[in-house]
Amino acid sequence: MKKLLTLTILLAMTAVSLCFAACTPPTQEQLLAQKVSYATKELFSASSDKMCVRLECGFKEAQPIIDGIRGDTAPFCRLEVTPLDSSLRDKVFRFNLRGEGGSAEGDLVKGVFGSVFTASVTGYEKLGGNLHLTLTCDDYTEELPLTNVLKGSFSDALNAATAEFTDELAAEGGAEQLKREITVRYINDSKNPSSPYYWYVAFAAGEKDYWSALIDPDTMRILTRRA
Repeated sequence: MKKLLTLTILLAMTAVSLCFAACTPPTQEQLLAQKVSYATKELFSASSDKMCVRLECGFKEAQPIIDGIRGDTAPFCRLEVTPLDSSLRDKVFRFNLRGEGGSAEGDLVKGVFGSVFTASVTGYEKLGGNLHLTLTCDDYTEELPLTNVLKGSFSDALNAATAEFTDELAAEGGAEQLKREITVRYINDSKNPSSPYYWYVAFAAGEKDYWSALIDPDTMRILTRRA
C-alpha cells in the first residue's frame, strides 16, 4: 500500500511538471530564435599570396526570400575561394577539405560576376577539427590550414541586437507579434582577408524595411545601427 501511494505521488508530480513545462510561455529569446532565417554558426579562413579562402557553415532558408517570414531552413556549408594571382582567375579548381574525422572534395564553380569560386561542402559535420584545404588546377597545387575566426555566437549577437532594438520591438507588438525575419552574419571586408570581423544582425520585413546593427564581436557592443 505504501509503495502504491509513493508511486501515485511520483506520477502526479511528473504530470504536474510536464504540464508546467508545456504551459510555460516561450521567452523573448526563444521566440526571436524561431524567426532567424540565416545564421553563421562557424567561420574559417585562410590566405596566401595566391589565394583567399572562406568557409562558412550555419543554417539558412531553403528558398531565401526577404519577406518577413522565416521559411523552412536547412544547414549549409559554403566554401569561397578568391584567387589573388590574376593568372589563376580563369582556371577550373578542385578542392579537398580534410579534418580529423574525414574529408570532402569537389569542384569549385566561378561566379557570374567577379572572380570568386564557390562550392557547397557536404558532410562537413563529419570532418572534425584541424581542417586543411588543398586546391588544385592544372599544374597549381596549394595546401592551406584553416583558422577558426568566429568570436562569440549568433545567439550572443542576436541578444545584443535585441537589447538595442527594445523600443522598435515594443512598437511592433513584441517578439510574439513581430512580422520580421532575422539574419545573423559574421562578416568582414571580403576583398581584404586581414580586415576585422563584425556581427551583422538585421530584422527585415522586406528588402527595404529593416533594422540592422553592426556589433563588435569582442565586447558585443553596438557600433552602428539603422532603424
